[in-house]
Amino acid sequence: AGTLWNLGRYDEAREMEEQVLALRLEVLGERHPETADAYGSLAGTLNSLGLHDEAYLLYEKSLEICLEVLGERHLETATAYSKMASTFRNQGRYDESRELAEKTLDIRLEVLGEHHPDTARAYGSLAATLGHQGKDDEARALAKKSLVIIRDTLGERHPDVAIAYSNLADLLTKMELHEDAKGLKENALAILQEVLGDHPNTAQAHRSLAVSEGILGHLPEACKHFKTARGIARRRIPAKDPIHKDLERWIKKLSRVLKARPGGKK
Repeated sequence: AGTLWNLGRYDEAREMEEQVLALRLEVLGERHPETADAYGSLAGTLNSLGLHDEAYLLYEKSLEICLEVLGERHLETATAYSKMASTFRNQGRYDESRELAEKTLDIRLEVLGEHHPDTARAYGSLAATLGHQGKDDEARALAKKSLVIIRDTLGERHPDVAIAYSNLADLLTKMELHEDAKGLKENALAILQEVLGDHPNTAQAHRSLAVSEGILGHLPEACKHFKTARGIARRRIPAKDPIHKDLERWIKKLSRVLKARPGGKK
């Protein structure tokens, strides 16, 4: 299922993960760490399919099992906390998200230490929540720390390094540091193109860079990235995903502006 997810084939990944969950429920029962892991994996795929309410219920169940079976200070519990923190952040429940993100970081620092990719991810998750709470300086410092650790431990050409670049870029965009954000988004896109190729995450990276190009007034470049994102999305992202309408809206808007320019081109 993980391979299918990495290829952006979420419907197939969902089918396989549902089979895995059913098997673990039958063989291991509900209150088992492997069953909790299966709930979490299925929830992640449901999130990618835009089924956030269903995903939330499964993340909640996964965390409940981990707390009961493994206890508070276990890495699997930290992972379950992290997924719930992201879910709360996506729902706009930032205080709850911050609490769980801080718990995740605390456990990983205790068990794994500072210089570990999962600790870096915890710093990044907390930074994202702090950014939503308007704590830009704190968020930026943690996002930079996340990037440094994850790059040192995984190397430059890794998808998670691209995520760290993107997370820091999002904060810089919020702070209106658009040139700096654009450079980080270009780094992220280069990694994803090399490592993942034709993938939903690559489409999202093109879209994100297009927005920065547009903010900076580079409209032809913005339109080009939006169109590239649209092509990948059509091949790799389910038709019901809102990204398709979003990309079409941007492309039509920019095409009209460019066409109206004297000597302009689409």
